[in-house]
Amino acid sequence: MFDRRKPAAPAPFVTHENVEAKIKWFDPEKGFGFASPADGSGDVFVHVSSIGPQDPQDLQPGATIICDLGEGRRGLQVVAVHEIDASTATPAAPRARAAVALAAVVRSRRARPVTISAAAMGAAAVTTAATVAVSTVAIAAASIAALAPRWRDRSTAR
Repeated sequence: MFDRRKPAAPAPFVTHENVEAKIKWFDPEKGFGFASPADGSGDVFVHVSSIGPQDPQDLQPGATIICDLGEGRRGLQVVAVHEIDASTATPAAPRARAAVALAAVVRSRRARPVTISAAAMGAAAVTTAATVAVSTVAIAAASIAALAPRWRDRSTAR
């Protein structure tokens, strides 16, 4: 009957042809990013649908593209990508492993410190998760310390 959805935006028509631009950033998971045209004008929106059959993984920061631009809802956007030159992309810096300086000291009944290393908890522990895990370990250690004398009494009584 009545369709309450917004009508599809008309496809942008080409206003600038064969423009060279450098990718500022592009997230293949989100499907969009931005590029800077070589002529120095403002940034342009790049949607994954404008890439066509080319690999979105090639759109690394610094990669040069040859594309057509058109007027979109919020300004210029890439309508079609003709060529991707990934050789100009800046190499991605290797992700530094988070040096997790997490050591929780759980004191047992005899007040001997027991250190739980981050490796034991998983190197990728997030601070919140680590805090929860440390709290859980502390509660478990306290419970075991409190119940240990009862268990010893039961085992000797039999």
